[in-house]
Amino acid sequence: MGEKLKDNTPLLAEVLRLQAELSELKAANAQMARELRILKASRARRKADRAASDGLREAPAIMEAAGGGESMPTLSPRRLTLVGADAAFDRKPKQPNRKKPSERSPRHKAHHALRESEERYRLLTEHSMVGTFVHQDGRAVYANEMLASILGLPAKEILGRPFLEFVHPEDRSSVEAYFAARYSGGGAPSEYDFRIIRADGQTRWVLALVGPTEFSGRPAGIGNIADITERKEVEAALRESRAKYKELAELLPHIVYEIDLNGNFVFVNRSGLERGGYTIDDIERSLKPLDVVSPEHRDMLLEYQKKIIKGERPGEIEFLVRKKDGGTIPVVNYGVPIIHEGKVVGTRGVCVNISELRQVEQELRARLKEKDVLLREIHHRVNNNLQMVCSLLRLRSRSFAEKAWVEMLREMENRVMAMAMVHERLCSTKNLAVVDLKPYVEGLVAHLLGSCCSNGRLPEVRTQIEELSVAMETAIPLGIIIAELVSAAAKQFAGDGASCVMKLGLISERKGTMELTFGSSGSTLGLGACNGSSFGLRLVRMCAEQLHGRIEMNFDQGTNIRIRFKEIARSGME
Repeated sequence: MGEKLKDNTPLLAEVLRLQAELSELKAANAQMARELRILKASRARRKADRAASDGLREAPAIMEAAGGGESMPTLSPRRLTLVGADAAFDRKPKQPNRKKPSERSPRHKAHHALRESEERYRLLTEHSMVGTFVHQDGRAVYANEMLASILGLPAKEILGRPFLEFVHPEDRSSVEAYFAARYSGGGAPSEYDFRIIRADGQTRWVLALVGPTEFSGRPAGIGNIADITERKEVEAALRESRAKYKELAELLPHIVYEIDLNGNFVFVNRSGLERGGYTIDDIERSLKPLDVVSPEHRDMLLEYQKKIIKGERPGEIEFLVRKKDGGTIPVVNYGVPIIHEGKVVGTRGVCVNISELRQVEQELRARLKEKDVLLREIHHRVNNNLQMVCSLLRLRSRSFAEKAWVEMLREMENRVMAMAMVHERLCSTKNLAVVDLKPYVEGLVAHLLGSCCSNGRLPEVRTQIEELSVAMETAIPLGIIIAELVSAAAKQFAGDGASCVMKLGLISERKGTMELTFGSSGSTLGLGACNGSSFGLRLVRMCAEQLHGRIEMNFDQGTNIRIRFKEIARSGME
């Protein structure tokens, strides 16, 4: 409603101009009417005097013509009119011809302009969307229908009543002071708001736009009034919301800020000032946001700010805040655009101090490094111990002449070596939690062939191994299975000297499930496939069960074994 009232300012100016013109026209009309009355009275007196004089001179002749010299009743000069030689009595004197005023005469123009002015004034006020009033000596002398609607009274009941009677008691003194200053020609505001009390007892806020005028030749006031109660309620709710926002911002332990489009601070909460060592005076002395950012991060922050001004939400950004004493604070900033009436008018953001987080992160990194060193040392020692066992088994096998004992000790050595090589791979990789299967399996196969084929002849081996990584809990039983299968095929090849082609495959079928395939063109490898009584086959089945796998064997044409298994959950991970 305040904007609507301001939009009627040209209307009010037109009303004031027409009111002044109306007063001038009324004064001119009154002067002309007075002069006309004086002229009519003068003419009437001269005519009456002439008629009386002529009647007295002709009276004796009239009586003689009537014959007889008898006396006649006395006639009033106003009742006597001569027509030629005859006399006619009891006739009203003939009225003089009055000229109609010319349409171009000043009098006619004045009356026409007066009527047009009054009509325009009536239309402007009666169809106005705001209340219009004229007051004089503190009383209403005019009120339109909109003002009557605002006050809750018929317009005729407003006239003659003191205007202050409708004003809220707490606002009467200020409104009365404005009235007095306006009448005396002092400095009174032309626009102000106050409360009124309607006829039904409701209290409403109104905005008044008033100015001086004249009414009946005397000073008066004219103005417009608009109901702004809803606007006041919205403003009150907005003030309350801003107060809550400011209170919450002051309570937060983080840095809360607002920046305008010119790159100036509009608001910084108490925590932000305290953490940086700044004061509100520093902000008022044009402390810029870039002044509190470390130089190496300013370009990055400028690009971040440009995205926000475009209406984007670029998320978080890390930089160093410069303190007043020269120190720095690592923070994570979350910024969003401030949008008003569909336009970006600034930036609002929160900076979270991550100094403690960085300190904890450094401590965790140090602890992880210590843990890494410790785990590598453990794997290294386990590998050394297993290598020591392999060496002992190899030395012991040399003391036996029986081939069966030598073969048994070599098989035990290969099984231990399969476990030792897992720990060896863990020592040499960056990630201590997993083992890369491809280099591990290829290295294990090479060691087994060298151990079992001491005559220099090696079987052909074809491998198809994907780049897979598994935990140590999966790698060890898988290595033992491969060691048993490859050792059996290599011993068979070394024993009968026949050609042998081994195929070894390891692929991932789906998440968490893998498939190991092994094939040999030789015989059944001595695994006891028919009755399942060999130790090697029992060991393969045990390791497959440990991997929650299913084993399939086919010995019709050589040896073909397929094992589908699941990766065992990593320790501490699942």
